[in-house]
This record gives sequence, structure tokens and C-alpha cells, in this order.
Amino acid sequence: MMDYINIPVELCRYTLTNHKVSQVRLFIYLKTICSGQFKLSDDKIKSICNNLNYKTPKTFKVHFNWLLKQEWITINGKSGYYKIKGFIPLANKLKLKSVRGAIFEPLDFTAFKPFIIAAVITYYMNYRSRNERLSECLTGRPKKYRLSPAFFSLPHLYLAKILNISKSLAATYRNLAINAGFIKVKRRLNKLPIPLIEKNNYKKYFASEKQNIRVINKALYEQLNDELISNVILRTKNNLKKNLKKNGKKLYR
Repeated sequence: MMDYINIPVELCRYTLTNHKVSQVRLFIYLKTICSGQFKLSDDKIKSICNNLNYKTPKTFKVHFNWLLKQEWITINGKSGYYKIKGFIPLANKLKLKSVRGAIFEPLDFTAFKPFIIAAVITYYMNYRSRNERLSECLTGRPKKYRLSPAFFSLPHLYLAKILNISKSLAATYRNLAINAGFIKVKRRLNKLPIPLIEKNNYKKYFASEKQNIRVINKALYEQLNDELISNVILRTKNNLKKNLKKNGKKLYR
């Protein structure tokens, strides 16, 4: 069994967007325990069920059949061996464009869903950070007026749009990643120089719709986006990079 596996970030996104966590979890697990080909036996199915906490072999068969139907796994009718599709042909099939992958280590498949959520959050925090730095270069905005580093935050609404899910589900997903220890959160508050007695007037005439005003210890604070610190390591998948270049496709880092 592998010590770790570098999972394409866009595959993580695909998994969450299409609600195929169980199927992709099985796919990644199979990639870690064989060299690309394998035969199924009752003992192997039992071992897989034990390691992935399936209550019955029926659960395995449901997810495995989906992988067969989607041709993520194929079978050689003569030899009886199953072949697992590599990340390059899978990326071509799903039209994945990013060359970045997330290091899944240790291989704790009980935490697979929180991990891929954290991988997506980490990637898009970095993506927003690069865009912000590029904007600073183009606009020449002085450093003292620089916005808070985008890579420290990813609002629920932003994550919801990325995954095409509701804002409440995006919040639930982020909490899963936090509770599993892949993401750490630091609450950010900005004390406002406004007397508490002027709270209503300030909110009515001066505060923007996006501002979240809170009262703490008889003082007014603006609640800013949470600062997020990720423990997920992202690395370029060079094989995906070469494949995209070979096919003349635009690379997304």
C-alpha cells in the first residue's frame, strides 16, 4: 500500500460538486493498494469492506459498479483482471485543467471527505491570493492600502459557487474540514471607533450591506472574514502538466 497519494484538486472539486464522495473514495483506495491492475476475490472484497467501513459487501458492489459504468475501472474479459484508470486519462475524460494535486497523507480514508473539502478550500485560497497580487501589480496599489491576504480567507458564498451548492452546505463542508484538523480558523474582528449608543445610526447610514456589526463588551466590532490556515500540502502533478501542454490546453495552477 502507498504511503501517500497526490490527488488532483479538480478531481476533489468534481467529487463534491457531483456528490460522488463514496465512489471516488473507493477509486482512490483501490489505487493505493494495487499497481493499477487487480483481481477481485471474496477475501479482497471483505478486506476492502473492513478498511472502508462498509457494513455489507452490497455497499462495495454499488460503488464499484458505478466505477465500472463510468469506465474509471475496466475489466479484461479474458484474464479477469480489473484495470484502474490513471489520473491522466481520467483528467482527459473529465476535462480537468488544473495541474495541482493535494497530498493525502496519512491514508486515513475515514477522513477522506473532510480532506478533499480542505484541498478545494486550500487551492482556491491560493487562487484568490494570486489574483489579488496580480491586481496589486496592475493597479500599483501601495502596500499600506493592501487588502487582507486572500489566501487567509474563503467566504462560504465563494465556496458555494465553486461547488455549485448552497451556502449552508458550504458552511457545513468547511466545518467538516475544520473539525478533522485539516483547516484551522482564527476569528477576525475590527473594533469600530463608534459609541455603542450610535449603533443604529451607524448601521442605517454608514455601514455597508456586507458589514457584520457585533456588540462585544459594550463596544462595536466589525466581524471580518475568518482567517483560515490550511494543513493541506499542494503540489504540481508534473504528469498532468506535461499532458495538458502536449494537448495544447491552457494550464491552471
